[in-house]
Amino acid sequence: MAIIKVVKAGKTKSSLKAALNYIANEEKIITPTGKKLMTSLNCWGSLKNIYDTMIATKELYRKAIDNRNSEMYKHFQQSFKPNEITPEKAHEIGKKW
Repeated sequence: MAIIKVVKAGKTKSSLKAALNYIANEEKIITPTGKKLMTSLNCWGSLKNIYDTMIATKELYRKAIDNRNSEMYKHFQQSFKPNEITPEKAHEIGKKW
């Protein structure tokens, strides 16, 4: 059974960039068989392009404010017991969620 929690709710552009770098760390997203498990929604290409797209969307809706009262993003984490499911299945569940 999965546990899903908010790991971080970032409030600045720099924290968004740091979160994207953490999330896209190849040690976390590459399976032992070499398959890359990372999916984005309405963003594509390089990590820089994904960041730029997210910031442009925030600016379009006047939400790109670096301050303590406005959240820039939320980072969720899903966890499973060891060997409960495969990395591919965890990725599939994350995409559906």
